[in-house]
Amino acid sequence: MSKAVSAVVCAVLLSVVCSGAYGKPRGDQWTLGIGAFWAELDSELDARFVGSNKIRHVDLEDDLNLKESTVSPFIEVSYRLDERHAFSLNYINLNRSGTNSGITKPFDFTFDGVDYTVTADATLRTKLDIDIFQLVYGYTFYPSDNTMLALTAGMHVMRFGLAFSGDIALINEDESGDRVTIPIAENEVLDGKATAPLPDFGLFATYDFGDGWIALANTQYFAISLDDFSGSLIDARLEFSKQITDRLAVGVAYQYYNANVDSFGLLADLSVNFNYYGPELSMRYFF
Repeated sequence: MSKAVSAVVCAVLLSVVCSGAYGKPRGDQWTLGIGAFWAELDSELDARFVGSNKIRHVDLEDDLNLKESTVSPFIEVSYRLDERHAFSLNYINLNRSGTNSGITKPFDFTFDGVDYTVTADATLRTKLDIDIFQLVYGYTFYPSDNTMLALTAGMHVMRFGLAFSGDIALINEDESGDRVTIPIAENEVLDGKATAPLPDFGLFATYDFGDGWIALANTQYFAISLDDFSGSLIDARLEFSKQITDRLAVGVAYQYYNANVDSFGLLADLSVNFNYYGPELSMRYFF
């Protein structure tokens, strides 16, 4: 990896990270948003063919039986200081696990610098936890009666936890240099965690149709390369909300999210690609 830190963050349309400021911005206002979304997930990691350095893609849903869909919660807290300045913190959780009692596509992989193998017909238990946090400052450069445009800057933090257990063997060499495998204890868990802080710059907007109806949309892309981590992310979202009262709004949205993560921390030599997409329901309270 390059010793220099490089980051490219680009929001090409709109962002909803400060979406608590519906319609015309109002100062000194807090917003609490909660909701849930139905996520269809597709996750993949790069391992190796048995006895080879050739990359083999392992599909976590098809090959390791992780759940393909889940209902996940989210929470958002935002504060608008005045017409121009706002802050927002949001959180999304994507935790899944699965068991395959008859592996049909064996593979080798490296975990925490150690080589392991999973053979045919093995039983493998997998757990993948993903927490996504975003802290954002927004500056509104175009406020009007029905439109708001703002620039944002902040930090996007992705926290990963990956664990394997079951019929896993350690790869070693005998005195003649031939490959030998040593089964690990049945109750032993290979457990690695990593956190990826990503700078975040962008643009967001809202449009007020009147009668309490608000439209929001976003798409973002950013990439980063560190000493032990590289990754990229694409995030796209479209939302419509209805302000029921001065203090309460409900919304429906559709979101697409894709992330690629390579060679970080305890997950060295494992590349993870995942995406989720699906509808979302939310409620926001202003106070």
